Order: sequence, then structure tokens, then C-alpha cells
Amino acid sequence: MKIKVEMKDKLQNVELAGKTVKDLMTQMHLILDEYVPILNGSVVTELENLSEGDSVKFIRVWSGG
Repeated sequence: MKIKVEMKDKLQNVELAGKTVKDLMTQMHLILDEYVPILNGSVVTELENLSEGDSVKFIRVWSGG
């Protein structure tokens, strides 16, 4: 299935082999604790299922001391 992915102000179409946000993040080599997934405008967990044509935006989480 094809998913629209936005990250660092770049939009790309990704052919996803799995069905969850976690599968997408794994396929894109993203570390789960470093990004917040936003699916079709709503913050979701990595367990959320994806559907053909969904739009996912990844926001990098920064922390420090």
C-alpha cells in the first residue's frame, strides 16, 4: 500500500510492506523514541493501523538537560 510521508519538510510516497505506523517507522529506519507520528492530522501511537492513501508526518522529539 502507498502512504504519503512528510518528514523534515519533505513529502514522499512510500510503498509500505506492513500495516502499522511501527512497520512504517521500521521500514524507514526511524527510532520509535525519537519521533512522534501524526496520522491524517492526529497524533497516534506506533500501534495505529494504516490504510492506502494515509498521510503520516513524523516530528522529531528533542530532549536534553
